[in-house]
Amino acid sequence: MQIKRPLAQLERMTDVFSLERNSLPVCSVHGFFCGRKYPSTIQLIENVDIQDGDWLIHSPTGRRYYAEKTRPISEQGEIVSWMVEYKSESEYKNSQQNRSVSNISIGTISGPSIIGNQQNATLNFGTNVEDIAQLIAGKPASDMPQLCELVAELKRIEESGEKLEKGKLSKFSDLLKKHSDLLVALGGWAVKLLTGN
Repeated sequence: MQIKRPLAQLERMTDVFSLERNSLPVCSVHGFFCGRKYPSTIQLIENVDIQDGDWLIHSPTGRRYYAEKTRPISEQGEIVSWMVEYKSESEYKNSQQNRSVSNISIGTISGPSIIGNQQNATLNFGTNVEDIAQLIAGKPASDMPQLCELVAELKRIEESGEKLEKGKLSKFSDLLKKHSDLLVALGGWAVKLLTGN
C-alpha cells in the first residue's frame, strides 16, 4: 500500500495557475479561490517566488488576476504557502484608467490653487466660501447637514473678520478626513483669509 503525500492530495483538489511577471512566465503553481472569509483572495499551496504586481492566470479558464497584495504563510519558520489578494483583469484596468484620468471639478476658480496633473500644474493659493459651497454640492446626502454647518461657520468667520485660531474648526475634523478635496479647499480658504488676498 502506497501512502500519498499531503501535497499530492492538495494538488489534486486545487487548480493550476501560471505565474507571470513583467509579461514573462515564471512558473506554474497549485492554488484555490478562497471563500467568503477571504474575498478576492487566492491561496497558493506551495512556496513560490510571488510578488505584489505579478499576475496569476487561472489555467482552466484563462482568466488573469493581478496580485495586489501577497502574504506568506509559514509553519515552524518556513514559508509553505501564500495568500494573494487580487483584482480581476477588468478591475485592474479600470483602476489604472481611474488613476490616470482623475478629474476633479471644482467649479470656478478664483484666487490661488493647484490645477493640473503631475506633469503640468498651475499654482493658485486660495478659495472662497462659494467655491467650497459648490464643492460640497456633489457630496453624499448623509453628510449634508454637517457640510452646510461647515460652510455657515466659514461664512461667519469670514464676515466677522475674527481671527482664525488653532482648533477653530476641530469639530469638522472627521468630515474633512472623509472628504480630502474639502480639506485642500479649506486650506486655500485659510491662506486667503490669513493673507488678506
